[in-house]
Amino acid sequence: MTNTTDTKVYCMKCDILIHTPSGVAFTGFPAEDKFIGSTALIVQGATDRPCEVTLGPDALILNWKKATGKDARIEKIPFSTVTGIDVLSRVRGEIFTQAEIDNALLGNLVMGGVLLGSLLQAQEIYFAHVKTLKIITPQKTYEIFLPDADDWADRLRQKSVS
Repeated sequence: MTNTTDTKVYCMKCDILIHTPSGVAFTGFPAEDKFIGSTALIVQGATDRPCEVTLGPDALILNWKKATGKDARIEKIPFSTVTGIDVLSRVRGEIFTQAEIDNALLGNLVMGGVLLGSLLQAQEIYFAHVKTLKIITPQKTYEIFLPDADDWADRLRQKSVS
């Protein structure tokens, strides 16, 4: 096996790329692989906010890795324990702090080579609506902000039914 990145290992013998934190193999199809190692932000249900989310064969896998790569923590939510799946609409300001939005806005403006400093643009970003994925289990309720929350909800519903 050879390390492709810090989270991906390629087995030359088996010709398979594996997401190392979750142990889930990539399919090679972008529509499927977006459910492996997707960057997410926990809104409710865990104390550590940023993480990676993966749909495994039998569980939703939440992976927190520390900056040093040590002390990583994994939490598995078995599909059999999921009692509810929903997509919520939230104001971005409820999820992110103003400092996080300002940093992202400043980063985007500097990256684009333009420094607008527009208060209206910052307010528009702060009050924009975003979708979050809500997962309910008997023990805990999770709310997760991630790209394509609707697709994640559909896939989770399929997995939890089968």
